[in-house]
Parts: sequence; structure tokens; C-alpha cells
Amino acid sequence: MSSFGSIEQGFTSLTQLREARGLAEAGKYAAVVEYLRDKPPEDLDRSPTLALIYGTSRARLGEHTAGAAWITVALERAQEVGDRHIEARALNGLGAIHLETGCLDEAVGFFERALAVAQNEANHGMIGRCSNNLGIIEDMRGNRAKAIAAFSRALVAFEQAGTNRTDAVNANLAVVYGHMANFQGALEAANLAVTAARQQKDGALLAELRCVRAEVHLLIGDMRFARKDIEAALSTHRGINDVAGEASDLRVLGLTLRAEGSDGEAERVLRGAVTMGEALGKPYLAASAGRDLAELLHHNGRQEAARMVAAPAQARFAKLGAVQDAKLLEYIVDVK
Repeated sequence: MSSFGSIEQGFTSLTQLREARGLAEAGKYAAVVEYLRDKPPEDLDRSPTLALIYGTSRARLGEHTAGAAWITVALERAQEVGDRHIEARALNGLGAIHLETGCLDEAVGFFERALAVAQNEANHGMIGRCSNNLGIIEDMRGNRAKAIAAFSRALVAFEQAGTNRTDAVNANLAVVYGHMANFQGALEAANLAVTAARQQKDGALLAELRCVRAEVHLLIGDMRFARKDIEAALSTHRGINDVAGEASDLRVLGLTLRAEGSDGEAERVLRGAVTMGEALGKPYLAASAGRDLAELLHHNGRQEAARMVAAPAQARFAKLGAVQDAKLLEYIVDVK
């Protein structure tokens, strides 16, 4: 059954559904929440689609508990009416929240459940999304070959679905290649991702992918293009009030400032990124920004300050199962 099928039409208008979906697809999550907050509670409670859109939007704004609660409502309603499309999306959404909050084992469980539903329905688009998310976790755990295999499966699934939504997958491949020091491969993948997002005219997604590409430019040593990409990403995320996106941008901006020799400003921005990552319940972001800050402080001979930042970052990585990331901080944490 379509998420805009007759069951939903019985208690909410297609106009309301389309308006909420349009805002969400444009990445205007704060606008979605504002639009739906004052709607009759029964509309959200009984509509799988609206509950999913509302929950996903709140989660993207860092309200993970409330977001998960509404996505769970969407899941239950979808299962009641037999809407397998929304069921798979809701399971994937719950997996995404657990991934964001660092509960990787739980995230894998939700993604695998979503994948099973999608495979039974031959929903290739959702198969691609789930495979992509599972690849992210493999990369976080340092399993680069498994990550690339998962991303490759995602690309095949999206091709079978007849969709060009391969931008996020290519961005994730860029990250993996960067971890493997394959900088040319990373740049090629990042360029493919940005080009695809531009073609879709998806401003929010384009900003996210330009943030990824900015970090690739830094790895290559091209500060000019890094600065251009990160400033554009930050401007867009602030313009649509995407606080989570802004937090990720600030981490990369901090790295850019360090590469430009502005260590004092880099420290300030990275500390802000750590604080925002903690406040948003995004432990991997907080850990990554903490690592970057610790490396900056260590490089400048501030060993005690570096250890104070590196220790919690290392603990966060270890809790997430990001063993390699945690190990890379040993030279700072264990220094006497």
C-alpha cells in the first residue's frame, strides 16, 4: 500500500501530507516541526507517514528521544495497516537514530530488519539505504573492506531502483577511501556525490556532501577549495536551522583553520563542535572533534590539555566499537 493510500486519506488531507513531505525533502526540518506541531494529535498518531516525517525531523534536530517515539508510532501504524514501505522506512529511521547516538549494535538490528522487509518487497531503494547505513557502521568499526562491499551493494540496489540517489553512498566511499589514504579515489567519489546532489537541487544534501568534500580537499592539501566548500555548507545549514549539520561543518571548519595556520581560532571552533556534538547526542561527532582538538593541542606542546580532551574522545570511540580510532589517540592519552 502507498503511504498516500486510502487509509491515510480517511483522516488527513493529501495537501497536509504533501506539504510536510516537501519541507522534509528540502531539509527544512525545523519548518516541518513547526508545521506539524499544532496539528490535531490524532492526525500524527494515526498517520504512519506524518508520524514518520515528524519523528524523523525531530531526530534531525537532535531531539532523538522524541524522534524515536514518533517513528515508533509510525512503525506500529504501518504494521497495523500492512504498509511495508513505511515499515521499512521507520525501521531504517530508528536504526539511524541509534547510529547517531552511538548504539551501534541496536542500529545494526534495526537496519537488518529494515533490509529484510525491503528484500521481501523487492524495494531496491530501501535496500540501498539499509546497505549504505550498514556500510557506515563497518567503516566506523574499522572494517574498510566490508564497508566498501556494503556501499557497492547499495550502489547496485539504487541502480536497480532506477534512482540517482547514489550521492550519499559516494560520499561515504569518499570517507572510506580517505581513511585508506586513497586520496584520489576519495576526491573522485566526493565529486560524484556533490554533482549528483546539485542535479537534484537538494540544498540540504548538497551542504552535507560539500562538508565531506571539504575534508577530502584538506587531506589533499587544497585549502582554497576546502574553505569554499565548508563555508557554503555552513551557510546552508545555518540558513535552514540544521544544527546537526552545522556541528559537523564546524569540525571541518576547525580543521581548515588549523591548516591555514589559525590555531587559536581552530581551537575555539573545535571546542564548539565538541560541545555541540555532546549536546546533540552525537558521540561519534563529539569524539571526532575531540580527537582533532587533542591533536592540535598536542602539536602545540600543550600536553596536559591535549590529554584532557583526548581521554573522553578515546572513551567515546571505544564505546562505539571504533577500535582503530580509539587506538590512534593512545600516543596522546598515554604520554607521560
